[in-house]
Amino acid sequence: MKTHRHLPSALLVTVGAGLLLTGCTFPPLSPAPIDGSPTAEPVESSPEAEPTSPATIPEVSGSGEVVWLVPSSTEWTTTYDAEQDLHRSTLDGTGCDVMHSRTTGVARAGEEGHEPIDTVDRLLATVAEQTGDTPIEEPTEPLSLMAESGETFDFETRTATFDSDGENRTVRAAAQWFDDTELLLSASCPSDEWEENGFLITMFLGVTSIDGV
Repeated sequence: MKTHRHLPSALLVTVGAGLLLTGCTFPPLSPAPIDGSPTAEPVESSPEAEPTSPATIPEVSGSGEVVWLVPSSTEWTTTYDAEQDLHRSTLDGTGCDVMHSRTTGVARAGEEGHEPIDTVDRLLATVAEQTGDTPIEEPTEPLSLMAESGETFDFETRTATFDSDGENRTVRAAAQWFDDTELLLSASCPSDEWEENGFLITMFLGVTSIDGV
């Protein structure tokens, strides 16, 4: 059976905006998947840019925390790690997965001129640094997601293929900040499966929603 190299969940959890402020390094990549329980049914890389003006961050409504509403599907198996506040969804029978993470602490990063796309760039740069693979970026439109409130939010997005001697892997990552909360997601597949399963991944991302805004 072919063994696929997945992005580790720890990478998304630790890539948050706090590291944009400290310049800390990330933990080494590993192929270990997260453990968790099924979710409930709610239905070439750019270098780090110099800080500019603060980004415009959507405000949180009075309804409470901003959270992911990850869809359920018979074609996807989803686990949730409560400690890391991270959902991992794997497309059954493939090496494709989607991870949704939620972290806090981005308000200060925004004050210092960082933007959500900086987190995405840092994520792709770290994958490149720790795997030694060469990323080739593709033009990508922002990912628009609708909140339960009916409002639509654009998530800054990058897509890159990592050219490896072993298995090329395509990664699409997107992020948005809401006051002090960051929502970050990544979708990744072996590149040969990305084309084959692109429609299912796009559909899964398209029905992902957020609550609390």
